[in-house]
Amino acid sequence: GEHLMKKTITNPDAISLQEKLAVLQRITNTGDWVWDIKKNKILWSAETCRIFGEDVPDDESVKESCRDLAFEEYLNRIPSRDRIKVLTAFKQAKKDGEFDVKHRINRKDDRYCIVRFRGSIVRNKHDKPKGMVGTIQDITDIEQKAITDRVVSEIVSVSLEPLTIESI
Repeated sequence: GEHLMKKTITNPDAISLQEKLAVLQRITNTGDWVWDIKKNKILWSAETCRIFGEDVPDDESVKESCRDLAFEEYLNRIPSRDRIKVLTAFKQAKKDGEFDVKHRINRKDDRYCIVRFRGSIVRNKHDKPKGMVGTIQDITDIEQKAITDRVVSEIVSVSLEPLTIESI
């Protein structure tokens, strides 16, 4: 077993962890991000860029603007109605160490999508926050299906109620 693992890892034709992660992120509509608090920069994965409607060149080594945003630029992508929810989640994370929040984003193409935004604080050796790492998943289709299911369920339940003279 161990010999096979070593051979696979050192095989130049083997899929790298980075390649594997990129494929898994695309399949699940889940990107990742890292926020360096000191530099106030958020580094996005290619899939996170796609979720935000940004162009991602085929050459992953090219560092496009969407991959290196100031925190305020990220907040500007969130509709004001949802922004307080995100800021509250960040404040809570300073105490609890993690957050998990759903919110809308305004994509570059002016479409909105709904995302699940999760993260965890990374602390330095003095236990002070130095950054955050997390994921962002486009859940627009899931949320739209849930709304449709609720509406259909409501229509069905109302239509199954017996008609009475009083209800007419």
